[in-house]
Amino acid sequence: MDWIAFIVGLGVIAVIAIIIFLVLSYLFWIWMFIDAVKKRDVMWIVLFVVSALTGFLSGVLATIYYFVEYKKK
Repeated sequence: MDWIAFIVGLGVIAVIAIIIFLVLSYLFWIWMFIDAVKKRDVMWIVLFVVSALTGFLSGVLATIYYFVEYKKK
């Protein structure tokens, strides 16, 4: 019985960690999207909107934008 509680506890901790990671990834995406809008970079804005609508690789796109465009400052 103790092993079952331990495994369930690990599962709960894993789910909480995943939720925290996803929220931070979303906030990072918003931060990079706002920067692209401020720069009025149409290509990046379109990519961000498409990634938001599809939900596909949003965090990866924000990370690529960070290293390609944002880091230039």
